[in-house]
Amino acid sequence: MGIMELDLIKLLLREGYVPIAVGGGGIPVISNGEVRGVEAVIDKDLASQVLANAINADYLLILTDVDYVYINYKKPNQTRLTEITVNELEKYYNEGQFPPGSMGPKVLAAIRFIRNGGKAAYIGPLGRARDIIRGIIGTKVIPRKSF
Repeated sequence: MGIMELDLIKLLLREGYVPIAVGGGGIPVISNGEVRGVEAVIDKDLASQVLANAINADYLLILTDVDYVYINYKKPNQTRLTEITVNELEKYYNEGQFPPGSMGPKVLAAIRFIRNGGKAAYIGPLGRARDIIRGIIGTKVIPRKSF
């Protein structure tokens, strides 16, 4: 998996621009000497993770419609996750805690981002980016606990 326009995106970043990229789909293609379209769905969260790792970003911020990532979501024992290690989150992911059409891709993107060198991934509510980064709301995924 990759981003065809990666060199252009890196150039724009070096020049001080904030490129808008990979959100909301894209056109899935394969390249075997020639580029051709294929039937597939490009998930925006996973595409964002691929891009973030490709540009060596330290942090990934995923905005969504809930205030935290939860285990046992909408059940009596629902628990919000405020800060969690990638190993703990991956355990919950493998248990099936996060639905594929909902929180699943966001959590998987955070896991892959950290596993590929990211320092932290954040998941939280749209419109509250500053508060998420400050730890006021949202879930922070880290490589490991610091003692």
